[in-house]
Amino acid sequence: PGLAYQNGTLVTSEQRINSPSTTTGIRLFPNPVKDRTMVVVNNDYTGEITAQLVGANGAVYKNVRWNKAAKGTQQFSLSMGGMLPGRYLLIIHSKGAKTSIPIIKL
Repeated sequence: PGLAYQNGTLVTSEQRINSPSTTTGIRLFPNPVKDRTMVVVNNDYTGEITAQLVGANGAVYKNVRWNKAAKGTQQFSLSMGGMLPGRYLLIIHSKGAKTSIPIIKL
């Protein structure tokens, strides 16, 4: 699993990540990814979720918005087709919470 920092704590992409405003569980599969990965969000939040795919150089390669229609678990697809192989960071914002998860593109 990948590693990320959330609120000063080192976590893996498979761990449930807690924030003061909402309980957020986010995981990716597959990771590493060839073309498309699934982003699984499990929390009590409903509404818009925004995500940025950022390269190791800090450049933003993709901005996406998803609508989480219900509390609980929901899956979203993230296409990385046509992107160069390497390490990226997926930064997800929902209800004031910010989570980052490393992604490896094959």
